Amino acid sequence: MANLTYKCPECSAELTYSAEHQNWACDYCDGQFTLAQLEQAMDAAKLETLHEDIQRERELDADEIKNIQTDDDSDYGVAKESRDLVGYSCSHCQAEIVTSRTTSATICPYCQYPIVIKNALVNEFSPELVVPFQVPREQADAAFHKFMKKPLTPKAFYREVTVNKVQGIYVPFWLFDGSATGSLRCVGKRDKSNADYEIKEIYECARDCEIKFQGVCVDASKKIEDAAMDSIEPFDLKKANAFHPAYLSGYLAERYDESTQDAYPRCRQRVERSAQHFCEDDISMDSLSDRHFTAAVTPNRTRYVMLPAWILHCTYKEKEYLFAMNGQTGKFVGNLPLDPLKTFLAGLCGTVGGALIGLLLGML
Repeated sequence: MANLTYKCPECSAELTYSAEHQNWACDYCDGQFTLAQLEQAMDAAKLETLHEDIQRERELDADEIKNIQTDDDSDYGVAKESRDLVGYSCSHCQAEIVTSRTTSATICPYCQYPIVIKNALVNEFSPELVVPFQVPREQADAAFHKFMKKPLTPKAFYREVTVNKVQGIYVPFWLFDGSATGSLRCVGKRDKSNADYEIKEIYECARDCEIKFQGVCVDASKKIEDAAMDSIEPFDLKKANAFHPAYLSGYLAERYDESTQDAYPRCRQRVERSAQHFCEDDISMDSLSDRHFTAAVTPNRTRYVMLPAWILHCTYKEKEYLFAMNGQTGKFVGNLPLDPLKTFLAGLCGTVGGALIGLLLGML
């Protein structure tokens, strides 16, 4: 499985993409380089023959997998089913590591060398666009520690939580463009009143709409929770760049394992919801009922892109918690355990002794 590593033009150490500086940074000589400078330092012939000593891809049996160290980048704490694993040699230290066949960038668990797996990014697996990371790892760590100190979180959570994954990942997405038509039929109610009378008006309402949509994002990886990726949207696609594998250096990355046909139903559902909301918002009523909505969605273009996310996978009292951050905007989502006593006391706030109960919550 051919792979790429990117060398510093000054000292030949490994380079990784820096979200903080928005370029490629060397941790050894503190050099910083643009993509144009990297390409200038590596002529076309060297790019084609880079790392000719890479070992051929081979499938691994169960006994081999047990005896080989892995950085577990094939599992982000989401799904635990068996996967199609392969082994290959790190181009820096020659150690053998294991990863999923869908992995397109990883970090060697032995020497921590960033590796981009070239064969996973060719032909139909070559993305059109990439949105680079803009949120540094330190900001992701700080956001997690701030987020977990919610008033209703058990105090023991801060001491006992095990952070299994704090990793930047380029997630594969499909972008859908197209158009849709919608038709809403419903009953609308409106109340009018003054000091002398009260009137309840009931209407039969109808609205039709035609909308165009562009850049509807649907994540294309089975490994990462769809709900988590939906929650950290939106991404600013105006800041997307033409894809270059150098952007993946220093991060994990997955190629898609869900086709456009697999992803389209989720796109259709999102567009249909938007069309229905558009129709409902155009009806000036106090309430709507007996809704009957139909829609027809027509996609006309799809694009394959890589979008950045920080994934934080934690374990507390043998239960797993997944947190996710938009690697471009810093939007953070996740679920925390609740302390039963704090939750009970919080329910009493606003009634008798609210101020005292609030003080007790701070002490627990």
